Amino acid sequence: MNRLIRTSLAAALGGALALPLLASVPAGAVDDDPGEVAANEPYEVLVVGKTLGFRHSSIDEATTAIMALGEANDFSVDVWDPPTDSNSFWRDSPGQPERTLPSTPFTSAEDLEQYATIVFVSTVDATNNMNPATRTLLDESELEAFQGYIRNGGGYAGVHAATDTMHTIPWYSQLTGGGARFVGHPQNQDAVQIVEDQTHPSTDHLGETWERYDEWYNFNVSPRPEVRVLTSLDETTYNGGSMGADHPLSWCHNFEGARSWYTGAGHTEASFVEPAFLEHLLGGIEWTAGAVDGGGNCVTWYEVNTLIDDLVDDGSVSDKAADRITKQLDKAQAKAEAGNHTAAAGKLNAASAQVRAHVKDDATADLLRGKIADLQDWQAAID
Repeated sequence: MNRLIRTSLAAALGGALALPLLASVPAGAVDDDPGEVAANEPYEVLVVGKTLGFRHSSIDEATTAIMALGEANDFSVDVWDPPTDSNSFWRDSPGQPERTLPSTPFTSAEDLEQYATIVFVSTVDATNNMNPATRTLLDESELEAFQGYIRNGGGYAGVHAATDTMHTIPWYSQLTGGGARFVGHPQNQDAVQIVEDQTHPSTDHLGETWERYDEWYNFNVSPRPEVRVLTSLDETTYNGGSMGADHPLSWCHNFEGARSWYTGAGHTEASFVEPAFLEHLLGGIEWTAGAVDGGGNCVTWYEVNTLIDDLVDDGSVSDKAADRITKQLDKAQAKAEAGNHTAAAGKLNAASAQVRAHVKDDATADLLRGKIADLQDWQAAID
């Protein structure tokens, strides 16, 4: 992609960037899709830094960086980070009183629709003890508003400890990705990430590996079965990993009509003046806002198979049609997992042909063929 930095970004960060940061040019968007913004159309982003537990010192730096990215890339930023009393033995959170909105923006799904995406930055709430009596980051009415926003096509981007919040609300862990929740971390150190997918706007600037210094999260499960893994940790390159050979660190997926993206990095304050990490963050924000597209837009094998199951359940697709389509999808997935992405793209042609031959409802057929085309775009872009 052709990504050019505006000099205003470096100025907004106080000259802290030693290297040029690249900014993306928004791709065209479909105007009637509530999850997308029109090309070159300014949009609004909500940054949530509120905490009810341990407060990361980098939340302020992350907010500053996202505001600077907004100035350089045509989006404005509201902040929800009020002072709070702690849920636990951690001291109370000072928040960002000079930046925060005067009251919660999570009032209704309709009120949240002004935001193209919502970024949760290390929003720890001390619910990792799984005690249902512990206060969650969003109360019941706020959560209802947020769920409505997501289901209406909103966007979600999670940074670092965004997976260390609302542990007692399974829906939230599915939104962040595959039910993966933070369980612990070793001391900060250098580690190597394997860049598994360079087709996404948040990783297309990276090489095959990415070495950097940060705090590396371990998760209760790998989200891989349900998400598109973008980067994973090579546990042989650092001490304290507990997930073995499958340790995803950043990923994306489509969830209940929303685009969702997460990165486990971003603990350190220095992350938010690091050009490569800021480009990673920018790609996640812009993609979840619908301002950029790329690599099949995180459509996954899991997503398409789940869609087929749902269409069978509601009678839109027959069992026979589903069997024939799924058989070709399985063959394509096997080719992809064997590293033969060109062959996978070819097998997806066969899956699309089965849809054309056996799904009679035009709207349902168009939906399925569109998702299969996204998988095909992804596989073709890998090679």
